[in-house]
Amino acid sequence: MGAHATYWTDWKDPRVHLFLLVGSLLLIFISVSNKTPTELDAKQSTAAAFKFLHMVDAEEYAQSWEDASAILQKMLTKESWVAQLAKIREMTGPVLERTHDKISYTDAAINAPAGDYVVISFVSKFAFKGYVIETITLLLDKSGQWLVAGYFLK
Repeated sequence: MGAHATYWTDWKDPRVHLFLLVGSLLLIFISVSNKTPTELDAKQSTAAAFKFLHMVDAEEYAQSWEDASAILQKMLTKESWVAQLAKIREMTGPVLERTHDKISYTDAAINAPAGDYVVISFVSKFAFKGYVIETITLLLDKSGQWLVAGYFLK
């Protein structure tokens, strides 16, 4: 990343701040430790994260909400989710490149349901914003599927 990093501190629209705040709540409330996910958890959660990102990149925002965890769906209505993602992508432009950066696992969540969480970050370059960190929090649901519980851009 280095000198090419672009941070989003210049955003003026309070709705974008609200979206990012809500989208990052789980990142704030989840105590991410240095635990490493099992190889299977890492593989499955990373595949789920890429599936989510593919939907967002293809502007399939409604489908990304429908495939998300109940936690995310309770935080934001589908209409709000779609509107906020569309606004963000309007400001960032299309993704030009994306590199997997980090993955961590935790089973300790504060102010969130107990469960297995994986936090995955990507270094991504967008047409209008340059390099950003995309962070996705996934929750292992009762059916054994990793579902998106949060999405944050920095």
